[in-house]
Formats: sequence, C-alpha cells, structure tokens
Amino acid sequence: MTSISVLWPTLDSNVQQWILQNPGATVLPRTYVNRIEAGMGECLSLSEHGEHWLSPEEMHFLKMKRAETSSTDTPLLASPVHT
Repeated sequence: MTSISVLWPTLDSNVQQWILQNPGATVLPRTYVNRIEAGMGECLSLSEHGEHWLSPEEMHFLKMKRAETSSTDTPLLASPVHT
C-alpha cells in the first residue's frame, strides 16, 4: 500500500485540489482512487466500496499541506472606499 504523502508530488492536480478543498473528508472517494491508480499504477488500501480511508498519518500530512497552501495564498485586496 502506498500513502497519499508519498504519492502527493505526482497526483493529478484535480485530485490534490479536491483533497485540499475537503478538509473534513476522511475517505477518498472511488472516483479519485481510480484516477490515482490508473494514472500511476499505484494501489491504495481500499474498502469494500472501492474507497480509501485516510490513515491518521495521511490526515496529518494533509493538514500540513492545507496549512502550507493557505499560508502561500495571497490575501484578497480590500475594495476601495468611495467617499
């Protein structure tokens, strides 16, 4: 079994984006599992429904990735005040 943290640099950007935009998810849906496995030939541990349950280590890695991503985002500029 390969971990998301090991695969991260080579994951499809859509998969990475979904994972980062769904911080409450503890399961990687079958659609994204299939993309990973088809694109890379790597196997993840799967449930009987073809989903991948994220391990505590993977959850920690993703939490750190989200923190990294949010710290590199540029803040939105405030709208100018019209007087």
